[in-house]
Amino acid sequence: MFFSIDILFDQRFPQSSPLYPPRYRRIFPHSPLLTTNYPHYMHKLLTTLILTILSLSLSATVRVTNLSIEGRQDSPLGIDVKTPSLGWRLMADDGLFRVCQTQYHILVASSELLLSQDKGDIWDHTTVSDQSQWIPFCGKKLSPNAKYWWKVRAEYSYSSSIDGKKTKKAWTEWSAPSSWSMGLMHEYRWKGYWIGMEHANPWDREDEHSRLSARYFRRTFPLASEVKRATLHICGLGLYEAYIDGSLISKGTKNDLSRLGDIVMTPAPTDYRKSIIYNTFDITPLLQNDRSKHCIAVTVSNGRFYTMQQNKKKHKITNFGYPCLRANIIIEYSDGKTETIATDDKLWRLNADGAIRSANEYDGEIYDARKQFGGSAEAWTSPDFDDSSWQLAQRSAIPSGSLIGNLTPPMRILDTLRVKHSSTIGNAIVMDFGQNYAGWTRINTAACRLSKGDTLRIRYAERLNADGSLYTANLRHAESTDYYIADGKTDSWWAPRFTTHGGRYIEVSVIGKSCPQLSADDVIGEVVSDDMTRKGQFSCGNMTLNRLMQNAYWGILSNYKGMPIDCPQRDERQPWLGDRTMGCWGESFLFDNDALYLKWIKDITEAQRSDGCIPDVAPAYWNYYSDNVTWPAVIITAAEMLYRQYGDTRAIEAYYPQMMKWFSHIWEDKRDSKTGLVKADKYGDWCVTPESPSLIHSQDPGRKTDGMLIGSAYMFHLANIMKSFASILMEKTATDGMEMERRGMSRNVLAADTLLYNSVRSKLRKAINDHFLVVKPGTSAVTLYAPDCAPQHMLYPDSIYYANNSLTANLLPLAFGIVPEQYEEVITNQILSRLLLNPANGHLCCGVIGVQWLLTELSRRHRTDVAYLIASRKDFPSWGYMAEQGATTIWELWNGDTANPAMNSGNHVMLLGDLIPWMFRDLGGIAPAEAGYKRIRLAPRFELEELSQATASYECPYGMIKSSWQKTLDRLHWEISIPCNTVAEVQMPHKVLTLGSGHYVFDESLPLSSVPADKQKGSDMQVKANEFLYEKAEFPSCHACTIAELTNGDLLAAYFGGSYESCPDVCIYTQRKRLIKRDAKHGNVYETKWSAPVKVADGIMSDSLRKACYNPVLFQIPDGDLLLHYKIGKDVRDWTGYQMRSTDNGYTWSSQRDSIPAVAGVCPDSLLGAIKNQPIFLPKGFRCKNGTVLTTSRIIAPTSKETAFASKVKPGQWRCYMEISEDDGRSWTITPQVPQNDNLFRTIQPTVLIHRDGRLQLLARTAPPKHPAQKENARVATSWSDDGGLTWSEMEFVKDLPNNNSGIDAVTLPDGSFAIIYNPFGCVDWKKKTEADRNKPLRNPLWVATSPDGIHWTPQLSLESSPISQYSYPSMIVGSDGTLHCIYTWRRQRVKYQRIGFQ
Repeated sequence: MFFSIDILFDQRFPQSSPLYPPRYRRIFPHSPLLTTNYPHYMHKLLTTLILTILSLSLSATVRVTNLSIEGRQDSPLGIDVKTPSLGWRLMADDGLFRVCQTQYHILVASSELLLSQDKGDIWDHTTVSDQSQWIPFCGKKLSPNAKYWWKVRAEYSYSSSIDGKKTKKAWTEWSAPSSWSMGLMHEYRWKGYWIGMEHANPWDREDEHSRLSARYFRRTFPLASEVKRATLHICGLGLYEAYIDGSLISKGTKNDLSRLGDIVMTPAPTDYRKSIIYNTFDITPLLQNDRSKHCIAVTVSNGRFYTMQQNKKKHKITNFGYPCLRANIIIEYSDGKTETIATDDKLWRLNADGAIRSANEYDGEIYDARKQFGGSAEAWTSPDFDDSSWQLAQRSAIPSGSLIGNLTPPMRILDTLRVKHSSTIGNAIVMDFGQNYAGWTRINTAACRLSKGDTLRIRYAERLNADGSLYTANLRHAESTDYYIADGKTDSWWAPRFTTHGGRYIEVSVIGKSCPQLSADDVIGEVVSDDMTRKGQFSCGNMTLNRLMQNAYWGILSNYKGMPIDCPQRDERQPWLGDRTMGCWGESFLFDNDALYLKWIKDITEAQRSDGCIPDVAPAYWNYYSDNVTWPAVIITAAEMLYRQYGDTRAIEAYYPQMMKWFSHIWEDKRDSKTGLVKADKYGDWCVTPESPSLIHSQDPGRKTDGMLIGSAYMFHLANIMKSFASILMEKTATDGMEMERRGMSRNVLAADTLLYNSVRSKLRKAINDHFLVVKPGTSAVTLYAPDCAPQHMLYPDSIYYANNSLTANLLPLAFGIVPEQYEEVITNQILSRLLLNPANGHLCCGVIGVQWLLTELSRRHRTDVAYLIASRKDFPSWGYMAEQGATTIWELWNGDTANPAMNSGNHVMLLGDLIPWMFRDLGGIAPAEAGYKRIRLAPRFELEELSQATASYECPYGMIKSSWQKTLDRLHWEISIPCNTVAEVQMPHKVLTLGSGHYVFDESLPLSSVPADKQKGSDMQVKANEFLYEKAEFPSCHACTIAELTNGDLLAAYFGGSYESCPDVCIYTQRKRLIKRDAKHGNVYETKWSAPVKVADGIMSDSLRKACYNPVLFQIPDGDLLLHYKIGKDVRDWTGYQMRSTDNGYTWSSQRDSIPAVAGVCPDSLLGAIKNQPIFLPKGFRCKNGTVLTTSRIIAPTSKETAFASKVKPGQWRCYMEISEDDGRSWTITPQVPQNDNLFRTIQPTVLIHRDGRLQLLARTAPPKHPAQKENARVATSWSDDGGLTWSEMEFVKDLPNNNSGIDAVTLPDGSFAIIYNPFGCVDWKKKTEADRNKPLRNPLWVATSPDGIHWTPQLSLESSPISQYSYPSMIVGSDGTLHCIYTWRRQRVKYQRIGFQ
């Protein structure tokens, strides 16, 4: 059976093909079941099974699912939109590919019965279209408070074969029905009026720690007859909870100790002077009983309406009024009659002396159980409760905002946390949930054994003091404390209702009593946030990035409160615009934030002044109108996010005039008349990373960016976005021209706007480049301070930069397309230089503005390696540093634990920048090629060598996109899933595929990059293999590699590994690559993987003494033993050389404590063995240049010392020597030092070449020249020997080979020419070693060059071109098949091997 099915597919595609169906590739391996001798009846059985399986595949279907109204799939109630948009998805069974909708049929009905009869009395619409999202309703006029049912079916094309051939068409079945209901649409349709109490109680406080008792409202009412439908439209300002007959109308579906799933903290906050959100509930089930009367009961508390800080800075803090309520219950009876129960001052009762004594968002909630009406928390919500002592409700002041239907999904209790650890501090118990979150704590008060009047206190904090008590200084004036006062009889589970807190820790105590005896089971942390679908998941092979994704998730979740806020814990919690300018993009990959951001953009427009100015905070709870560019820019960038991520144009269509008004205001009123630049950016590159953990703000002027450059660059970028908006709206005028013209967006207006945007871009590009672009060619540090033979280096570009050459000053013009094309590469290099050289040294050196664009732009410029380095760092300053310090969310400050923790919010999203979208788009590879993912781009950055696997999934409007890949340096396994009704551009390593829906698996070779060192001349060398020796090891750092080809053909590598160089735990390790087949013509064939690291030597000298191991060197004696030289010491000056010998190709070794054996008369202490590079072997009969013929074979081990002569301690001049053995390494002697002019040369780590004429040539690493005048001395040194290595000529420089104090290796090729592996760079940093910003000599790139004579060298290949250092201490040998085996340290993190052949 298996073999037969394999044949069916193999006739079209071999299993190696990327188009071979993955499910069959996995489960139907080749099997020799069918042969000519196999019984005939088995053939018949197998044929039957095959046909059965094929028939099952033919029954695969497509379904219509996920029906949505206005982008919401929760069957929303109370939609206040005249013509809502409809959407749906197509879902296909496995086995169908390239499913695409060709037409659809929508039915909208006024009753569920009509819909079940396939009657669309409201809208019956069929059209040819592939669109399945944002379909405008075009049926009959929708009625207020009405409920509608709808369904859809679709015709689609599909293919049953993975290659997409032989497409067919079919219709789906009808979708499952869905529904929505309309709101009241306009305020005039509301009955009754606002009610409340327009004063405080005598016991209330109205100061900066306001305490205002909640208002309790209730009304009973009879029902006239059987209820067909009952709808509650309600708004309580600031926050409310409503009950019908004792049942909480916002109760979730869970029925456990917590209120998981409950709707809480409604309505969403707004500027109540402009808009007031009401909620709609279907309460029909709650009125289906035989009661003679029913009751609606509502608790209303402060929220943001009655501000947390009363009578404080009234010029800054907005207060709207006292809590109030408006509600309409619309009851439709079965007999066709309708009744409305509305709030009034005649039948509604009010009491403000209940249990909730205060609910202040900053300070917490005070609940006095002694004040519970009827003796329990909810007794007063019953129809039977006696409210005769309550006063009649009063008509309240009328809020000036317009009532609008709920725009966003409600806030809910989304998750619960359990206590991970607890401890007793004095009379309190401190509990740790293990996660910083926003919400509240539900506590079993009965477990506290409280007496009447006892006060249980729950305090919140994000961190602890050293003694384990709560650290609350960073809460500022927020008290963040809840109080529960016991009645001594009804105590049970309790949590606040109208305030949330932020924190990881709580402190529970009973005031004036001993520590409460609470267990972990008596406390539940309840996570409160907006009810949004989780859209995306991401994980990869880097644990730091995974943790940052998790921290970002919790940080974003904590800061959604009906609007995006900055923090959930201190006395701020404000919707700062600048935190989300680009952050909204990252959030959209994790959460379905479409509705939230559409609502927030409305909030921003409502805060706009008549002159166009937009505040820094919106809704404008704080009156901050600094009139800058980068903070208000979110009104445009968030609208672009909604369009790109969701295909949602509602914000553009609704608020383009307001965007244009602000844009024009900045352009006309904030432009400098002399320079033409925009001079409006108050905050600049906020929160620039400090140079030290002890600083709150950077003191380095080189990190700060001119606000005029930031504001002008942003305006240039925003002009481009606005131009695209005008184009989108221009298309809409074709179908809705009259309405567009009525709203001021006619074709003529939009055309004029487009001309303006073009003009703005042109003028700003010129102004920015005229004023800020510095162009001084020929001034790079390489040109000025490196030897003439050194190539230009990307980290030392010419003096071409913007403003003060800060990272952000260069980044914004580059990312926004302002940089002239001829300067794009050098500006990119300036950014790399600022990031990678001191003082940043591979760390972030910009602020909020810079991090919003940095990672994405680096990847766009093919520097994903640098982006990955920055993103995955764990030391200061970095995102990973926060996590390493225990953060479970994102901090407000890069050093929130050190500089001034009181200034730091431990739960902020401002600093996330573009980290999250970069992970999804550049690592996971998921991005929209067209708005809303109708066309998808799948293009992970497979060139990133640092990461071996990543998995990303994202639920776009059309369904789930998946991308999961694993790779080595030369092989890729990639699985992708493309949702129905979309097309994906799939970026393969060798080509781009265009694929329709389905699941695909690719197994591909990755291209081996043979990059010529000189791209104009090319190279005859070619990389045949490119591999890491290991993915992960028990040691974090490694260095000093060596490689040998053994007598059995295997390759053996050695290196030292440990915590860091010179650490006593550093040991010598070997790894093996086994030979499979010798092939001198095409190259030997080896196993794919290297063996795991094997420790062969350590530095344990005694029970009490351990030193580090250094510099192993392998040498295979021809037809003899394998030698291993290595060193042990506290540092270089303390080295002692050791030699190990293997007679079985490195599987076992002699003692690791054998000093290098010396011939008679030679002090063993003077022998170190080969210092870095392999010895050479001169066979018996070798004729030296001077005519000497060797009578015995000779091994010459090139070595060097960095101490004074005959001393292991005293510093001395770097010098080269040779250690020689004429008995296969059983004894060694040492030559005199190689002569050198000590004023010019300091040389170590020589390598030796053998010339055809019998000469030996030494090439050596050199120390940096001492001052710039000696820059031409930053080259490789050379010396010659005519007598077989016994004596050497004086050192001289090799003209063509620069050297920057980095190791080299060289070999003699079979044709008598030579090859060298080296870092082609000369020292350019002449600062003193004591200067903090001095840069160590760069050990990148890594090149291979060849020479016919050892004097004139030609660069051939660039093995490593990344600007990230270092690629160092290379070793190279010539294999028996003529190929070059190169091995080197890869950033001191791993060991890399490359095999090079000749074309």
